Amino acid sequence: MSDIISNYGPAEFAIKLNKIKHYIAKFKDPSKFINKILESLNHPFYIIDVKTYEIKYHTSATQFKENDNPIFCYETNMGLERPCQECNKKVICILKKVIDTKKPIKLHKFMNFQGKKNTYVEINATPIFNKNGEIAEIIRYDLSMDELKKKNQELKKTKNQLNLLMDSQNIGISQLDEKGNFKFANKVFCKMIGVPKSKLKDLNLLRDLEEEVKKKFKLKKEFSFDYSTNKRILSSNLVPSLQEKEFKGYFGTTTDTTELSEVKKEIKKYQEKANNSLFDKKVKERKILNAKEKLCLYGICKYPLASDQKLASKLNLNRSTVTAIKNRLKEDNWFNLVYCPNFSAVGGEVITLLINKWNLSKDKQRSSKIIKEIRESDELVFNQDNESQSLSFFVSKNYATIQRNLNKFYHKDLINNEEVKRLTFLLELDSLYVGCYSSLINHHFKLNLEHTPLKKIEKIEKNYLKNSINKKIFYSIAKFPECSIEELSKKNFISKPTISKIKKQLIENNLLIPKTMINLKKLGINSLQIVTFEFEQNISQRQKEKERKKFEPQTILKVKGKNKVTRMMFFEEKEGTKAINELREFYKKEFNPFEIIVTKHPLQQKTNFFKIDFATLLEQLIF
Repeated sequence: MSDIISNYGPAEFAIKLNKIKHYIAKFKDPSKFINKILESLNHPFYIIDVKTYEIKYHTSATQFKENDNPIFCYETNMGLERPCQECNKKVICILKKVIDTKKPIKLHKFMNFQGKKNTYVEINATPIFNKNGEIAEIIRYDLSMDELKKKNQELKKTKNQLNLLMDSQNIGISQLDEKGNFKFANKVFCKMIGVPKSKLKDLNLLRDLEEEVKKKFKLKKEFSFDYSTNKRILSSNLVPSLQEKEFKGYFGTTTDTTELSEVKKEIKKYQEKANNSLFDKKVKERKILNAKEKLCLYGICKYPLASDQKLASKLNLNRSTVTAIKNRLKEDNWFNLVYCPNFSAVGGEVITLLINKWNLSKDKQRSSKIIKEIRESDELVFNQDNESQSLSFFVSKNYATIQRNLNKFYHKDLINNEEVKRLTFLLELDSLYVGCYSSLINHHFKLNLEHTPLKKIEKIEKNYLKNSINKKIFYSIAKFPECSIEELSKKNFISKPTISKIKKQLIENNLLIPKTMINLKKLGINSLQIVTFEFEQNISQRQKEKERKKFEPQTILKVKGKNKVTRMMFFEEKEGTKAINELREFYKKEFNPFEIIVTKHPLQQKTNFFKIDFATLLEQLIF
């Protein structure tokens, strides 16, 4: 009643009520008024006695045959001679269900309906209680669902036919809502993006696309764009979807242009080879450099991103001389540019140096299995190994992940095996210092130039890389360090100004550290030595400075702890043995160390320090 009053208001409700009373007054018997209303319904309405199953009242819409004999619900509806459950216990009896629950019910079943057999019907039954609170009768009305069911089946059939038609196409077809969420996509499109249809609703097309595409999407006009996903290059065309002139999203068609792009790359490669064929005579690999070449190599390492003009100014040489020497050194494989990622920015917290020595000659299969598992680790940055030893460098999110890897590399029977010696250094990323190869060149060639101090890698929060475009560019620069801004733009389908701006920010904020890596084999450096010493006393500033001057030029990596220092150093074979002996004596004299650990690792022919690939590790940490 309160709902009615709230819909109309007290005054309006009083007027309506008076009109109804006036209309009922025309009938001397109010039951005639109710009959009039019930007969106006076009669906069957009747009242059943719960004890006898007799239909006490029914409207003409039931189309029951009129005679003097009583009518029972099981006869008219189910065509049975006895109550439903007496004939078949599997048949649902409406009366029994209402009596059991004492609540109104709604269900669907096949039954006789308005003279038709086996019709799909919706049954609504409501209990009527007597003064004792017992169910005396049931009011019931039925609705035919055949038409609705038929329409739903036709709609489903049409939808299935449409889906089959869409799936038979050789292009990707998709439908997006006004926010860029996927409403539909055919099998071809799902295969292109590498996502099953069941997970399509969780995707949004705009999430990882550049701002320019998002702006075009908001214009609600037809447009085309290219993008990269699932290691494929796709080209899409979107057409607005309108319903009564109201924008409801887009219909899209997508083609896979990966093969076409690869063909274009190959054509370009062969064109370049053809253009350079006259100059393709290989110059013999030179290990001896002249004075200007040594100076240029030093400058290239010290100023990795400097232009030729700036480098010439720094080294007091002519720009043309610098350009010619730089190109010659590059062609002879003397150096290579890399962008070392600041691993703390992508969730890395722990560096692990893993040194293994084993004598498993009797069980080569087990030895090769350990090597294989180390090589395939997602957290591996660098590795060199042979049948008797291995040196591996990992970056992990936390101690738990590296511990899982260590447990995976070594089975229980190997942990306490005397033939397997394992040395593990777990080092914090926030105490990491990285050296510059210019200092190594300065020391190696005795140039007596300015020494470049080790640079501390500051810990950075991950917030900057939450943006998907920043993350994409960060990964791409680390993976393709030699690519120009234009080449990176084509690879990522992101504008050149955006790439240039974000690259500058990544370098300025120390998320990416440009490094010129040197081909150590050409320098004659063939030994890597890792030195760790622990001490009990506090080191004075004088001692720190003395240690730094003596050993920093050959140090490429240093990790400092409270009472512990680990250095990774490069030497020529003869120089290395002498230097390490000096280093031992120096530490004993200056620091009285608690422990000194020195491990020596000859650089193998296949070891390539100047072309380290960070891509696999970054994929694990970022995506």
